[in-house]
Amino acid sequence: MKHFLFAFALGILITACDTNSDESGLNSPEQIITKDLTQSPTYFKLSSGLTVDTWDLAFTSGNQSYLVDLNQDAGATVTIGDTGTAFETAGFPGTAYFASDTGTSMAIGASWMEMSTYNPTDHSIGGNGTIYFLRCADYQRIKFEVLSASPDEFQIRWAPENEDHTFGVTQTATVPYSSGEPAYWDFSIASTVTPEDWDLGLVSLPITIPGAGTFYMPSVQLNLTRVIRFAILPDTPLDSFEATTENITWVPVDELHQPLGYGGDNEILVYHPEPPYNHKVIVEHPEQLLLIETPDGQYKIQFQDYGSGVVVFLYGEV
Repeated sequence: MKHFLFAFALGILITACDTNSDESGLNSPEQIITKDLTQSPTYFKLSSGLTVDTWDLAFTSGNQSYLVDLNQDAGATVTIGDTGTAFETAGFPGTAYFASDTGTSMAIGASWMEMSTYNPTDHSIGGNGTIYFLRCADYQRIKFEVLSASPDEFQIRWAPENEDHTFGVTQTATVPYSSGEPAYWDFSIASTVTPEDWDLGLVSLPITIPGAGTFYMPSVQLNLTRVIRFAILPDTPLDSFEATTENITWVPVDELHQPLGYGGDNEILVYHPEPPYNHKVIVEHPEQLLLIETPDGQYKIQFQDYGSGVVVFLYGEV
């Protein structure tokens, strides 16, 4: 695919449909041209072709703790500032290390709590003053602190980062939740939300390389809470593919890893520092077919090209 396509796509965004489209299913393979994912992410629902927004943090409880989860599948990340720094004057750390949740550990979790403030009467607890610097699912950067929590609610405050890297007006909120029903928070609207279903994310992730700094890499993310399994078929055109049990080797997803993302075993968008690419990212195997199974069905995807932050792929129902 010629690179003029990407310049055209940046000027006139072309997608199969948007958040106002009918969920009428897929009658034939469609070509999707994303927005520039270096500027904004795309979270894609395969059953309808809709692009949706998603949450940043989840507030819940467990293991006698009050927990803050990052939306790791969407690429939300955090840098942890110094405990005890005044919130109003705290700035983004100069040498930022971005962390996210994994299947075995949480970047924020219960680390915000000050155990000496626990109140056995109402089971509330106060914060220890740790300030977290978040890169949200929509790339917005904020500083954030948990002030307190109880079995019914969290008290939080945050401030958005300005273009000049100062921070805006501090905002506070009470976030109601229950142990059986976490609260999902979206900083772009400063409110709890009902999580949208998405299956495939095209995002730019901050990758910290020790001794070299932080780089932003394009990545294909699976929503591991929805995707059941996937398969890779080499040298298989999407239009001519017909599913049989004999020609598919399905791989269950692992909540610890993003198999298609940056550094994954089946990485789709690969950075090449060497000639002839000279520090470019390409679709490593445009000839291969990706199959994804979700609770809604099975889907086939063929990534065709990447350039200037824009991803082009074909997809349809199996």
